[in-house]
Amino acid sequence: MRSRWYVVVAIWIGWLWGVGLCGTALAEGHLLQVAQADGNTDELLLIGAGPQNPQMTLEIHDGIANLTALQVTVTAPPTRPSTIDTVTIGFGLPFGEEITTGNESFLDELRARLIFENVEVNGIQDDGEVIEGTQSINDLEDPATVLFALNPPLALAAGTAVTFLVIVDINQPEAQSAAAHPLHQAALWFLFPIIGFVSYAGRGMPNVRRLCIMSLILFGCSIMLVGCSNNDDDELRFVVNLPSNGLTGAGQRLGPENAIAGTTIRLMQ
Repeated sequence: MRSRWYVVVAIWIGWLWGVGLCGTALAEGHLLQVAQADGNTDELLLIGAGPQNPQMTLEIHDGIANLTALQVTVTAPPTRPSTIDTVTIGFGLPFGEEITTGNESFLDELRARLIFENVEVNGIQDDGEVIEGTQSINDLEDPATVLFALNPPLALAAGTAVTFLVIVDINQPEAQSAAAHPLHQAALWFLFPIIGFVSYAGRGMPNVRRLCIMSLILFGCSIMLVGCSNNDDDELRFVVNLPSNGLTGAGQRLGPENAIAGTTIRLMQ
């Protein structure tokens, strides 16, 4: 009888001891996680859209010059200085998952300029704000990005901030589809007199006349269908953005955590 009570008491004591150890370990783990989270938060750059970031949709016909398409503000952590040596800008929708949508033949050249707003943070290039770099692309196929290598690298003192702009020029030649519309109209204007001439000249050959008229009508219909625009290909749409790997320093990714969107461009003919 006594041995049975000894076993019960021993099991009870062992259970209490085990619960105490688990509780202590969980508490220590929670405190460690909180400490690590606090430490990481203090050490990370704060990267976000600038106060005049043009997050809008803009419809552009043929091309545009000097368009401020993105503004980003970067703040160094309060505990240490930071260094940025490369800035990558993306042109995707959404941000590289689907690079573009629409007719990529509309784009002839896209030129991007990187400018740090060290005179006044107002979303435009002021006198005295120099161009840090210029990059251009001729298509938006993967990867639709341009990289600016900063030389020398940008050094931020602890707790200080910098705002940069991305200004783009979009130059587009006359698309073949746009030039084809006058030809389509001219062909249709000549088509009607030809039908009249065939009808008059083929009076003695009704079967031949009927065949020629039907052929000309079908030809005219095909020209009209070719001249009609396709809703899927009547624009090229993309977003100027700072992707999640947009800033690097000393060979390490600095952020942002999520892509920062600027202007959504609808390039049309």
